[in-house]
Amino acid sequence: MQTLNIPQEILDAYTSFLKRNSDIRYIVTNMTDDHTTLQIVPDGIIAKGTTWADMMKLVDPAAPYFIFFTLNYTTDDGLNKEEKSLMMYTPESLPTAMKMVYAQSKGQIQAKCNKLHQKFEFHGVDDLDEENIIAKSKK
Repeated sequence: MQTLNIPQEILDAYTSFLKRNSDIRYIVTNMTDDHTTLQIVPDGIIAKGTTWADMMKLVDPAAPYFIFFTLNYTTDDGLNKEEKSLMMYTPESLPTAMKMVYAQSKGQIQAKCNKLHQKFEFHGVDDLDEENIIAKSKK
């Protein structure tokens, strides 16, 4: 298995993202064309105060991503939650080899970017709905 390069820029953004009351709500990443390095997509660091829809504007439904995100929701008993999470999105239409590269890289990302509340995997753009993710988080 090839080692994924995770640049310091991403690690620094991730460290800032983890802080309580961080100015960062989303970090949208993918891999370089040679699949050796994780990179932040253009405008992929999205500020607090933005919405899920704002983040989804950067997501091409036919392309794979790793997305760090802050999920805010209220539990059934009224507790406000803020969870730092990671989502791997690999659309069903991707070639199997590409899906495997992303699946193998997920563990490497989680090893360097730990302290996450939830980790999700989605394979269809219809799954990328904030309410769907909140429902999964409440389980």
